[in-house]
Amino acid sequence: MDIKALIPGAERVIEMLGCWPSFHGAEVVSFSVSRALPGQAPSTTANLFVHARADHGEEIAAAAGQSSHSALIELVMRDIEHLALYDFNEQNVLDLIDFSQSGGTLIAVEIVSDWGVGGAVRCAHVEVGQILSLA
Repeated sequence: MDIKALIPGAERVIEMLGCWPSFHGAEVVSFSVSRALPGQAPSTTANLFVHARADHGEEIAAAAGQSSHSALIELVMRDIEHLALYDFNEQNVLDLIDFSQSGGTLIAVEIVSDWGVGGAVRCAHVEVGQILSLA
């Protein structure tokens, strides 16, 4: 699957980290959900902030004069059809975040937990919002 075609803004993450991360070992810092105000078109949006790192291996990075890159990445999920979230706590380490087409027009986002938060979202759109370099 072409992540850049599925998620607008993915190229900015790839440019910063050198690749699209699996989010293995990444930590969920924040997850918020909001709905449209009265009088606006109905919609629900979730914002997921993940601290992700792209490690190239200490020996390889040292030999190439590189260090690992770290970033706070905002994933914005719009027009949510399904949302399930569990076990959010003081440390929310991920095994991975998987993105796939679901039912033709929807995007399935599987948040697989290693420790703490996990869940699933089905929505019409996913995009990269803010990206903050941390290293």
